[in-house]
Amino acid sequence: MKKLLFKTGYYLAILFVIIFAYVLYYVNTHPILPFYSNSVCFNAKAKFIAENEQLLKNSKIVIIGSSIDLYAMDGMQISDSFKVPVINLSSWGMKFSDFEKYDIWKKDKTILINLHFPDFGKSSIDKYSGFPNSNNTLQNYINIFFNFAIYQSQMSEYLTYTKIDSVNECNILNFDSSGSVILNEQKIKMDSVRWNSVLPNFTREQMNELVTTIKQQAKKVNQIIICFSPSIPAQHNNEKSLSVMELGNCLKSIPNIIFINNYDIPVTNKDFTDNCHMSGSGARRYTKKIITDLKMGGKFSFQ
Repeated sequence: MKKLLFKTGYYLAILFVIIFAYVLYYVNTHPILPFYSNSVCFNAKAKFIAENEQLLKNSKIVIIGSSIDLYAMDGMQISDSFKVPVINLSSWGMKFSDFEKYDIWKKDKTILINLHFPDFGKSSIDKYSGFPNSNNTLQNYINIFFNFAIYQSQMSEYLTYTKIDSVNECNILNFDSSGSVILNEQKIKMDSVRWNSVLPNFTREQMNELVTTIKQQAKKVNQIIICFSPSIPAQHNNEKSLSVMELGNCLKSIPNIIFINNYDIPVTNKDFTDNCHMSGSGARRYTKKIITDLKMGGKFSFQ
C-alpha cells in the first residue's frame, strides 16, 4: 500500500512539474497579460495601469465604471479641456463597488462615473489573488497556473481585440493615452441582438445599495461626478426617466457629489454602437456636453 501511494505521489509530482514547466514556457514565449480576474478587459486595463503608474498617481480626474464609461468618456478631451491629467480605469462589467480597493480614494482626486442601467446590481467579475493590480510576478504565475485554460482563452481574445487591422472587433481594447477607447464606428460589426435587447430598469434595492456605497466613498475624495447616460431612442421611456430622477434626488443630498442627468438628452442611433454603448462620434459629443455642464455649473473644482 505504501509503495502504491509513493508511486502515485511520485507520478503526480512529475506531472505537476511538467505542467508547471509548460505554463512557464507559455508565459515566457507569449506577451504576458496580468491575470487578476476572469475578464480579459480588466486584465488588459491592469497592464495599462502597470505601464502608466505615474499617470495614475498624478491624475486629478479618475474615470471609473463599466464598458459604458470605457467607450463614452473621452479622457483625452477632458484632460485637454481642464488642463489636468486624466486616467480612465473603466473596464467591461465593472461596478462602482469593484473600485473600492483601488488607490484612488484621495482628497486630491475627482472621481467621474457615467452610469447606465446595466451598472446596477452585483458584480460579475471573478477576482483572483492580487486584484486589482498587484506587481507580484509570482502571484501572477500562480493565478495563471490554476486557471490556465481561462488565461489561454484571454490571450487569444486580447491579441484579436488589439490588432491594428482588426475590422470586425473594432480594436475594442486599444486604449488611448488616457485609458479610454474611442470606437471607430466605420469598423463596427453590428449585433442586432445587442441592439434590440431591452435593458431592465434598476430596482429600488439596487439604487439604495449603490447610493450607500457612493456616500461612503464620497468622504474620501475631492468630488464624485456622476452622470447618467442616455438610451437609444427606441428604449427611452418615462418609467426609466422617473427612476433616474429619483436616483439624482438621492445623490444630490450627499456632500461632494455632482449629479448630471443626461438620460433625457436628445440622441440619435448614430451616437451608439448597440443599445447602450456609444460610437466614437457619439462619445466625443457626449464628453463635450459633460465638460460644458461642469464648467457652467460652477460647483466643479480641483484640490
